[in-house]
Amino acid sequence: RHKGFDRGVDAFARLKREGLLNKVKWLIVGGGKELPALRAWIADAGLEGEIFPIGPRETPIPYMKECDVFFLPSRYEGKPMAVTEAMMMGLAPVVTEYASAREQIRDGIDGVVLPNTDEGLYRGLKNLLAKPEVIYEMKKRVAETDYGNEKEIALFDAMLEKIV
Repeated sequence: RHKGFDRGVDAFARLKREGLLNKVKWLIVGGGKELPALRAWIADAGLEGEIFPIGPRETPIPYMKECDVFFLPSRYEGKPMAVTEAMMMGLAPVVTEYASAREQIRDGIDGVVLPNTDEGLYRGLKNLLAKPEVIYEMKKRVAETDYGNEKEIALFDAMLEKIV
């Protein structure tokens, strides 16, 4: 349950009851051992038309190309590579505050770091849905930023050449 899918489903259910999920879909790639429970939570909440757990895929890239946001409602994380990969694909990350969230994301600039509580997650999503233009501005900034590490690798290689 550390990935927070359950509380993501709960937040979506609240937002749907308020009529705020008109054009919002959540595609979940992966899911691991939680996948059967996740599917049950979605069905119980009546969100089969809004949340789509497609299970593991060899590569999520084709799916990511169709998205605007990378949503990670985790209760805890270290430094998830998936966030950086999503940004490299041009997605604005919307995540709960985990240990390195503010190192990976410039909150409000190229992504959003939500409070790591059920209520914080719900309120943060509700705020974003009220101002969808914020997402498009963040996506624009993400597209303008290089999230690769090629420059660091080249610098490291240059330093090695000087030593050797």
